[in-house]
Amino acid sequence: MYRGSEAVKISFFLMDLDRVWDLQRQQLAPQLAGLLGLSLFLQLQAVYSLQGNGGCGGFISIDCGIDEGSDYDDKTTGLRYTSDTLYINTGANGNVSPKFSSSRLSQQLSTVRSFPEGVRNCYTLFPINNGDKYLIRASFMYGNYDNKNQTPEFSVHIDANEWGIVTFARASTVIVGELIYAASTHYVDVCLVNTGLGTPFISTLELRPLNGSIYQIQSGSLGLFARADTGSISNQTIRYKDDAYDRVWYPYNSPSCKVINSSFSSDLLSSSEYKLPPSALRTALQPRNESKPLKLSWEIEDATEKFYVYLHFAEVQSLRDGEVRELVVTLNDDSPFGAPFQPKYMTPNTLQSSYSLSGDNLTFTISKTENSTLPPIINALEIYRVLQFQQLPTNQDDVASMKKIRLVYSIDRNWQGNPCVPKNYTWNGLNCTASGYDSPSIISLNLSSSRLTGKIDSSILNLKFLESLDLSNNSLYGSVPDFSQLSSLRVLNLSWNKLTGSLPVALLARVANSSLLLSVEGNPDLCLTLTCKKENKVIIPAIASVGLFLVAAIASLTILWMWSNLNEEDVLVDLKDWIFTYAEVVNITNNFEKAIGKGGFGTVYIGHLMDGTQVAVKMLSPSKKSNSLELGTKTPNSNRHCTRYYINSRLSEKSDVYSFGIVLLELITGQPAILKDLNKTHLVRWVSSMLARAEIRDIIDPRLCGDFDTNSVWKSLETAMACVPSSSIQRPTLSQVLTELKGCLEIEVARERWKTDEDDHDCVLPRSISMEMVQIGPEVTMGPQASLGKVLHRICDPMYKISSIWFISLFCLNGVKETRISG
Repeated sequence: MYRGSEAVKISFFLMDLDRVWDLQRQQLAPQLAGLLGLSLFLQLQAVYSLQGNGGCGGFISIDCGIDEGSDYDDKTTGLRYTSDTLYINTGANGNVSPKFSSSRLSQQLSTVRSFPEGVRNCYTLFPINNGDKYLIRASFMYGNYDNKNQTPEFSVHIDANEWGIVTFARASTVIVGELIYAASTHYVDVCLVNTGLGTPFISTLELRPLNGSIYQIQSGSLGLFARADTGSISNQTIRYKDDAYDRVWYPYNSPSCKVINSSFSSDLLSSSEYKLPPSALRTALQPRNESKPLKLSWEIEDATEKFYVYLHFAEVQSLRDGEVRELVVTLNDDSPFGAPFQPKYMTPNTLQSSYSLSGDNLTFTISKTENSTLPPIINALEIYRVLQFQQLPTNQDDVASMKKIRLVYSIDRNWQGNPCVPKNYTWNGLNCTASGYDSPSIISLNLSSSRLTGKIDSSILNLKFLESLDLSNNSLYGSVPDFSQLSSLRVLNLSWNKLTGSLPVALLARVANSSLLLSVEGNPDLCLTLTCKKENKVIIPAIASVGLFLVAAIASLTILWMWSNLNEEDVLVDLKDWIFTYAEVVNITNNFEKAIGKGGFGTVYIGHLMDGTQVAVKMLSPSKKSNSLELGTKTPNSNRHCTRYYINSRLSEKSDVYSFGIVLLELITGQPAILKDLNKTHLVRWVSSMLARAEIRDIIDPRLCGDFDTNSVWKSLETAMACVPSSSIQRPTLSQVLTELKGCLEIEVARERWKTDEDDHDCVLPRSISMEMVQIGPEVTMGPQASLGKVLHRICDPMYKISSIWFISLFCLNGVKETRISG
């Protein structure tokens, strides 16, 4: 076994310019399918079957940006490329500038689809088998397609996770990202996300099914780090058809190594489960000094990164009697990487990692054993980085329901990709459960004013975890379902539609027992009672304006102000648990006969309970979107009006405290008093629900970026919430509020003082995982001795770092620091 300077240095090269264009001309692009209905599904199936009949079953190929309905057969691979319009309904087609067009530029790179509108625009690869393993590849070339001469930067997501951020060195740069990915659903979303640094675009996409038994890893996905055809005699990249999986093999030779090859090829070379290309395995490299080993080595900047390595061998020489080629591979010169073995003639043998590898440096040494008479060889190699995509996609039943809702109602919203995740890109109108990386479910759907027409579709009823549903201000007609499937539903707004018939008994029962808050105003042909008697219709508008009290109308009873005969002191009578049927409310107010005033929130009617107690019943105005009545009482012996507060708008210090509490909550959360994106939920209710789950960081204004003292924030939140109970006697005084807020300020001032005194404290940002780039342009020329080692480590300056969890291979062909695979 040889070490150190005795080892032959192997310097891989990537490709010269001609090879670059050959590579790009051969690259395929996956046909991306959207779940856009039966007709499109059938078209997709036809394309899928056609390609399967062409000998590449399951391949999905698409040239992004070509005319709708166009397709062609690639001259090199024979694979069929199709337009992407079948699979995405957003974006605009574009052509790269003639400056970057040439006979050497592949047809797939001459067009792009760009996305100037919407934050996230997604292709959907379909059909996919859940759990199967796929090679996914995406290519990007700017080529000044928009005549702006400004290369963009944008993010790419795969399903629920970020794959990476794409940046360009110049307009001629081509970026290629390749991933081995196990599908978790029956489709894969590839999304282009606008990060505010330019318009996203894409040139090509590719998807290739893989044998599930290959590239086995403990967890995660595999991003391509390097793949080489060592000892190439053609200096050509290898792809389909020679590679059944259409992997791209980059040629490599080195003057310090000797190329050996077989004079013929054999189908046996592709007989393993990896289906390696025979043209790559029929050649090999060996050291010119046959007594020395081969070493493959690269430094790793982030020692936490994990890798899987696959070394491919095959004997390409017919050995004479007495000749033996026996190899042993070690990792970092001490750990065996498999047992000693003798490559079989024209038969593939793959040594692979059974576990992920990590460390500051990884060095593989290929040596001949003491029994060997021939030097070590290597035919091909692959290195992958482990990418952990932790976020699970949205509950699949919910996804299917939302896609059907979008289709049935032709909803004109930029609903792209996964509905709930990533969290920053949740579909407009949705709220979802927050459960770490677990699969989220949809709990709120707001389709108000969405121009919906037709009946209430069954797909809505399949959103089993819904707690709030708003279908108001549309043109829905037909009967109202009982929504019995939605056991968690607490708020239902069907107001201002064209619904007809009677409300289901089951729905009315839920309203009666206070488990459902229902709004149905603005549906003149909808019967709100079981009997639907004519006389009930007279008072339906008043009830509908509140959105409650259908058969068993529930009075949310709030005592206003009442003066007794004794000292005329204000007396608060708690009637919140009193429940009145609709008929009882009508009887109490004598069919809402006498209006005694109108305050800021609605009309107040005089009435009497059965025992003679005089009451005031307030019908909240439709503009307030409230779903309750308010009932005020006065004692039987009192002749003073019980509605003085509403009529005279009499306020007090405790009213000021409430208002201040709302303002304080607005300052803390950065939210308005009424949250329009949450079905017009009141801020107090939203904060209360978040505090109950101790989700304080989700409450605080995100613009603070987490820069606050938790104790201070908790104290200020508690103070604000103490100001807003519905009962004024439970609120503190303004002086008490001031004292509490001073305490909050002291905590924050102390924290800021500590930050100022500690000069050595750094502002630590999330560390991103760098990814290598391929830079390819007409002005770059590379000879056959260039270094593929440039892709085996960080090979570009920091401006080309690409964040997070995916691998876009960027092979820098100019002005980069060379890192060799060396001893």
